[in-house]
Amino acid sequence: MRTVTWFGLNKNTGEIGDMKNDFGFAKIDLKLLFDTCERLGHGECKVLLKMLSKMNFGNQVHGTYPELAKQAGVCESTVKLTIKKLRSWNLLIRESTSTYFVHPDLACRVSSEKRMMLLGSYKEISKRQKKESYK
Repeated sequence: MRTVTWFGLNKNTGEIGDMKNDFGFAKIDLKLLFDTCERLGHGECKVLLKMLSKMNFGNQVHGTYPELAKQAGVCESTVKLTIKKLRSWNLLIRESTSTYFVHPDLACRVSSEKRMMLLGSYKEISKRQKKESYK
């Protein structure tokens, strides 16, 4: 298992923190983000970064393909391809129409304790969706 050092950026102050007091910080695993962006094209990386910027405290991103495309400055087919790739790499789950759940190992906006709860929820939803796809 890989050890992750979390660094956070406080959007209000611009401060980069060591996560001892992680309230108010967006936490991003930079290695996983960079590795993912290397596998994506330029436009696809723009979609991912836009999704991370729109992510709420439940690690959810709400938006239709046209909305995400307009916000990221790409075409809808790029959004569709990006989401397809991120889902196949288990970095994103489609919860419902226009709602996606970002894997908490990639990024989150909650405390470390709540991140663990999100991770449990993510794994549970992922497991349930895999079971349903086998039916």
